Amino acid sequence: MSSKLPLFEFAYCGNFTTKIVFLSQIAESEDWYYEQENVSEEIRRTSGLWRYIHYIFSKTHQMKKIVYVDQYAIINTGLLSKNGEDIYMLFEKNTIPDPKMAKFILKTFLYQSSREMPLCLHGHLPEPIDFFEDHPELIYFDTRFEIIMNVDHIYDDNFIRLPKQMQEFDRITALTLLEGAKIKAIRRIKRNNRLVVPQEYLGNIQYLMPLEILGEVIPLVLEKNENHYRANTVLTFGMAYSNARLLMKPESSWLERKKKGTS
Repeated sequence: MSSKLPLFEFAYCGNFTTKIVFLSQIAESEDWYYEQENVSEEIRRTSGLWRYIHYIFSKTHQMKKIVYVDQYAIINTGLLSKNGEDIYMLFEKNTIPDPKMAKFILKTFLYQSSREMPLCLHGHLPEPIDFFEDHPELIYFDTRFEIIMNVDHIYDDNFIRLPKQMQEFDRITALTLLEGAKIKAIRRIKRNNRLVVPQEYLGNIQYLMPLEILGEVIPLVLEKNENHYRANTVLTFGMAYSNARLLMKPESSWLERKKKGTS
């Protein structure tokens, strides 16, 4: 079985990093920084976008939403250009008769008014995919469900992600702060459930709830069970934003505001 990512199996992408940088330049301005080991700072600046595009392609392919016209294939990236047009990912059939080669070549990222857009594709341009198409009930957090938080697991396994000041307290005090923050957060989200941001993780929809502790906010991950939500971990803001961004741009939310000043 091939270990290639679905996009790289589908198409020869050439210098994919260069194409991703180009995409970041034509798309609406956004912080795509994502912390990774063993890569340069330059690559980290667009690593979130690299991850996003691979995810979008995989989901589009899985949902059979790729549009094929003549020798072209095209998908909607879900991103907008600086002038508000949908950005597409354009592929062209590979004419090299080699069974080991991918069937398509990634030509470029472009929008409808781009000169490079083939005329045959006008009238066939795809809409962005709907991640909640099969389960529309998951788009919003249900405030009627109880939230069960495993404070011991969060403290023991995610200690380094907790606020610095909190790390200086003894265990009992820290766990009390976590429980208090959960109660306060629940009061807030019962008045505005949009404070809870959906995220994608390993193909599942989870949720990110802001926990305010000692003047700092940390993203708490909530996983939906049959009749409650369970919280076992917290994330860094870089991880949380990147996971949430796979589904939608968290505009005007606590996560977006914090991300602007945090890597």
